[in-house]
Amino acid sequence: MLFSKRNSIDCDKCQVKASCFYAYLDPAAQREWKSLMTTARLEDGEILFNEGDRPPGLFIVCSGSLKVCKNSLSGQQLISRIEHAGDLAGHIAFFAGGAYQGSGEAMGQTLVSMISDEPFINFLKKYPNADIALIRALARDVRAGDNKAHDIAYKPAKSRMADALMQSAAPCGKKYIVRGVKRRELAEMSGLTVETAVRILAEFEKKKIIRREGKEIAVINRDALSKLSLSDE
Repeated sequence: MLFSKRNSIDCDKCQVKASCFYAYLDPAAQREWKSLMTTARLEDGEILFNEGDRPPGLFIVCSGSLKVCKNSLSGQQLISRIEHAGDLAGHIAFFAGGAYQGSGEAMGQTLVSMISDEPFINFLKKYPNADIALIRALARDVRAGDNKAHDIAYKPAKSRMADALMQSAAPCGKKYIVRGVKRRELAEMSGLTVETAVRILAEFEKKKIIRREGKEIAVINRDALSKLSLSDE
């Protein structure tokens, strides 16, 4: 994996610009941001960062998805979060000044941009208003964490599984695909046993909400899945 200017995209033409940190910057800061940014293309399963490593800079997912996994003492993996296009990645360790507490792995082909640590700190000093943009992006993360805790405590099993599928699915042409996530991981994200997760997935497939395509899951009725994810019944 090599970060370079060659793979860079035009942030102003990006389809997910509205949900990206970049959108909160003023025009001068946006120009500087693009001059500092380098980009890399990751293949499915390729590692962006490893648990225990020190952050080289700040990452943003430009397209595709990235799952952040933690390893237990028994060697099992637990997905702690999934970052989609427009999301910051590895930023918690970066701002905490410590090592990564999990590993970042690409889910399908994924494009990631990076600004190295020192240039990013200098960028914040030069453009103080960027601090507000950063706080807004971090606040979205905190809210997402609060929502997840609430959902696991109060939502029914089907709703939690639907939400996990919505989080995991990435656009692929005219449909959404869950790629690079095992059934066990979907169960963990939903706070369910594997047996319960498998039963619910089979029910969703029977109702033609999803369809298994090899190791992937295609979301064929996203509206129905979205309604299920919001249901408290």
